Amino acid sequence: MDESTEILKIEIPDEEETPAATPDNGRTTTIKERATQAGKGAAQAVTGAAAQAAQKGWDSDARKTVTGAVKKGATAVAAKSADLLHEHLVKAAEEQARQQKTNLETRLRETDWKAEGGKAATASLRWASRQVGQLARRLSPSSPTPDQQDNER
Repeated sequence: MDESTEILKIEIPDEEETPAATPDNGRTTTIKERATQAGKGAAQAVTGAAAQAAQKGWDSDARKTVTGAVKKGATAVAAKSADLLHEHLVKAAEEQARQQKTNLETRLRETDWKAEGGKAATASLRWASRQVGQLARRLSPSSPTPDQQDNER
């Protein structure tokens, strides 16, 4: 072996001094631009793979089974809730009707029907008396009735 030592010097150029890598349509691209393009390509590949995985998941039998079970469960819960609500409302309405019936029966028992009949008879007789009075005034020869006054004119 040769004992002459040569010093190997490696220089790393700054970004500004980066030589043009490959021509692209007459334009040179830097390493930064190539890395950006590679990153975009990788992002598109990952996005495409994620979209495919999501579509496979959506189209899967497991998703369809779970969705169907959830729909059936929601329908059953809604039906049971409606039944309970209806039952509660019916019971409340029946209780209210029972209370009203009890109150009416109590009121009927406690009413003094003799006094009520007397009040009604008194009111009826007063009305009949007024009607007879009006009839008497019409038939009385001493005072002309409105009809007679109209005929005399």
